[in-house]
Amino acid sequence: MQLAEVWGIGGPSAGKLAKLGVETAADLAALEPDDARALMTETGGRTVYELRGVSCMPLELVEPTRKGIAVTRSFGNPVTAWLEMREALASYATRAAEKMRRYKVAADNLFVFMHTNTFNNDPFYSNGASARFPGHDEGHRGGGRTRRAPGRKTIP
Repeated sequence: MQLAEVWGIGGPSAGKLAKLGVETAADLAALEPDDARALMTETGGRTVYELRGVSCMPLELVEPTRKGIAVTRSFGNPVTAWLEMREALASYATRAAEKMRRYKVAADNLFVFMHTNTFNNDPFYSNGASARFPGHDEGHRGGGRTRRAPGRKTIP
């Protein structure tokens, strides 16, 4: 197997290794791990061990349950109309729901926030709102009450 086919070996690392005569995965496996670490950081040393059959990173057969999901975006142009903001929020909420279904999780809380561009000279504005939903043991979803973030106005 050529060195370029080994996961984690990019062009710069392959160039450094080629100067030492390392051109295949077998050549890399024969390299001293400390030498690989000196050339390619800690990951290089681990790659040598992995090629030798020594596991350095645990294999997770089951992905751990997520504790949070975020869907955040910046707008290309300023959003000045509430209708446009509502449509964007609906789109982001849909994306968050898709992620939740993919990871098989349910929401206990939802937090929505927005703020103005911090890189221009316009006055800064920030606002957010949160909603809490019944827990898993209560047997249903929805019906959460929206409350204001501390010191913030309720979003109309």
